[in-house]
Amino acid sequence: MVAWSKDPNEDPTKKISITDYKNFMSIKTNSGSGSQAILNSYKLFSFMTESCYNFDKVVNIHGHRPEVMAVLIRDLETMYNNKDKTEAGAAVCETCLLEQVNKTINSQANIDLIKEALKDKSFGEFLYTLTIGNCEFIEFEPKPEVGYFPQNKEEGKREKLLPKIKEVLATDNPVNIDGVCVLRDEATGVCKGKHSFVISGYKELCPDNKKECSPEERRYLVKVHNSWGEDWQKDHNDGWVDAMPIIENINDDKSTIGIATISWLK
Repeated sequence: MVAWSKDPNEDPTKKISITDYKNFMSIKTNSGSGSQAILNSYKLFSFMTESCYNFDKVVNIHGHRPEVMAVLIRDLETMYNNKDKTEAGAAVCETCLLEQVNKTINSQANIDLIKEALKDKSFGEFLYTLTIGNCEFIEFEPKPEVGYFPQNKEEGKREKLLPKIKEVLATDNPVNIDGVCVLRDEATGVCKGKHSFVISGYKELCPDNKKECSPEERRYLVKVHNSWGEDWQKDHNDGWVDAMPIIENINDDKSTIGIATISWLK
């Protein structure tokens, strides 16, 4: 999914093929769009199997500590960028890289694979080779339909997002929500890290177990499926969290949301 979180074509209406994806084998480590990955998946509807690279092994190591994973990735990227600058020579650098790679992304790489990955032109391509580089695409037909909201700037009023999520969930389709700020600079308020996740449920509660209450009194909850491992789910009421902090932390514009903030497969 992180490899597919960008659009390889400048023209978004252009049909995507397997060849297009093979020309963009680069995992983005500092940004990306979950909605874009869903849309790309829809355009191609060809996937790699989960057995290619066991993502659970990574999230079970790092759990719900994205800041730890971010530091490890940055350290690994620094080592990659300095691969030709080590005084001890390339062989020692490859050994160091191997240790850091298996600590960070649990790829179970070996020296031969490290050497192959070091031929790549970028750090993103390096990660791609170490994780899913040898996977084969499996194509499926027919393609499903994809929905996304908002489809244009005029639709993107922030207050419309939660009702739209509720509407989609009523059709038994989970939604992907994109661009939620989960890390802000305390001094400036600037967003330093955004996240995407899946929402599969919605409910409203009144305080003190009251049967009726005003809209101002109600709590709006959504069921989140996060990619930070089982520990996160257990520590956050099995994923049931307040919806409003999520809605309020999408984009820095407090009045509107971006195109395809939520997406779903119909």
